Amino acid sequence: MLAALILAASIDADAAFRSGDFVAARNAYAAAIQANPNDAAAALGLTRLSIYADDIADAQRWLAVLERIAPNDSHIAANQATIALRTDGAIDRVAPHTGPAVVKFIQTDPLPMIAVRVNGRDAHFLIDTGAPNIVLDAGFAQSLGLVTSSAGQGTFAGGEHAQTMKTTVDRLDLGGWQLSNVPASVLPVPPLGGPHIDGILGSALFTHFLATLDYRHGELILADRDASSSFEREAAAQGATIVPMWLVGDHFIFVQGRANNGPAGLFNVDTGGTFGVQLTKTALDAAAISVDATHPHSGVGGGGTVSSLPFTANVTIGACTVDDLDGVYFPDHDQYGIFPFTVAGTVSHEFFRKTAVTFDFATMHLIIATN
Repeated sequence: MLAALILAASIDADAAFRSGDFVAARNAYAAAIQANPNDAAAALGLTRLSIYADDIADAQRWLAVLERIAPNDSHIAANQATIALRTDGAIDRVAPHTGPAVVKFIQTDPLPMIAVRVNGRDAHFLIDTGAPNIVLDAGFAQSLGLVTSSAGQGTFAGGEHAQTMKTTVDRLDLGGWQLSNVPASVLPVPPLGGPHIDGILGSALFTHFLATLDYRHGELILADRDASSSFEREAAAQGATIVPMWLVGDHFIFVQGRANNGPAGLFNVDTGGTFGVQLTKTALDAAAISVDATHPHSGVGGGGTVSSLPFTANVTIGACTVDDLDGVYFPDHDQYGIFPFTVAGTVSHEFFRKTAVTFDFATMHLIIATN
């Protein structure tokens, strides 16, 4: 009987994990491994969830347990690699002289763009939390004389794949912050109209800061992570939405949300889409949302040309609801198949367009201010 109960607890934890209910999964895995210290599935689950919570010390502890219990487990190498991504090659920073750095947007639509300096060269970068540290346009990287090497295949909008390269930027000047030894991806960056795009600032870079995208005032605010406690107290006092977020891999941010009156699910926070929300077929069906198959769209993502079908939806994250968002559904491929859990979709530019959204990696909270 006891063995059956332990097995049931492990199965329930795995089911909660796959559904994206990480809080319930963590509690169930913790109960399972307390009942059976040799439960490899629980050790793996706790390793993954600790990584997602950016608690690397806890992740290393649970990974050591997994290595002891099941040294040949096929998931060990992948989790070791992710931990290494979070801990190796830290970016060196020199802070502004006073307070946080405020960088004005050159433009806000169709996506925010700011001015930066890369190895002493002026450049225009988009802000896109769906990207890693920074992305350099291939032509711009070549003009800087940077040495590149293969970074394997990347997965982009619509599930399209493309070969990516990597390099390191010696110095990035960003609103008073001086950053050195910055890892960079290299690939062609498609034009959006307006100024030429030399690169992209992504979410992995923001993990080093308390980063706010203030769409209302057209500025990027980069404060030190030590400002987290005071910032969140003030945000809570002003009625901001504060919800847990999870960091998967090197740069994928997830939060719980829902579309229309559908069930809660995990949404990737990727501000680099020129739409409000992307949903999977399962999420569309669960929310009883119909796509307009008579008006297909075609666009260019990191992996090339993609086709999508439009729809309209109301989307809620915490206490923040945005109505009548333009939505996209990619019918040809599944970009979320790379994750070991179910993803409902993506929230992007239009969802945050009238807010200030802050990524607090010290507490792993997403803060959305609408006042």
